[in-house]
Amino acid sequence: MKKNIKELLKEKIYLDGGMGSALLKRNVSSLHGEVLNIERPSLIKEIHEKYFEAGSNVVFTNTFGCNRKKADLSVYTLEQLIRAAVDNAKAGAARYNGYVFYDCGPIGELLYPYGKLTFDDAYEIFAEQAEIVSKLPVDGVVIETVSDLQEMRAAILAFKEKTNLPIICSMTFEKNGRTFTGV
Repeated sequence: MKKNIKELLKEKIYLDGGMGSALLKRNVSSLHGEVLNIERPSLIKEIHEKYFEAGSNVVFTNTFGCNRKKADLSVYTLEQLIRAAVDNAKAGAARYNGYVFYDCGPIGELLYPYGKLTFDDAYEIFAEQAEIVSKLPVDGVVIETVSDLQEMRAAILAFKEKTNLPIICSMTFEKNGRTFTGV
């Protein structure tokens, strides 16, 4: 039986490696990797399984760039891509009794005053993902590789308001110890 995620967080958590690097290792482009959730599901499931075999007890869905600004939505909807990603991760986790976290990466555009994207727009982009995720069987959310504190704030607010899931966050920092936006 799986432990409650809060119990797991008190112990050692072994997260998966990068999906993009795993795809590149297999000579598969990671550009618009979210489409692979539908077009090559066995590959994505295999990568999740390999991470569990290597000792991970948590994998992240293949959704790092899965937002309306970054994802290739020319053939599939955002909901189709996210659902397929969750299905693949759950299938990869099944034999290992593993945990699945929805992976939310940065939007891919800078927020005002560094760019044109407003805080409210950023919130809506994250809320759209959160509303889909709220209906799916994931154990938590990871918001990762964000370089703007305001973008992180918008993501956290959206997932807190639209889901009841635990959230893990990580940001990127420059060599000087500050974010890209100077925080």
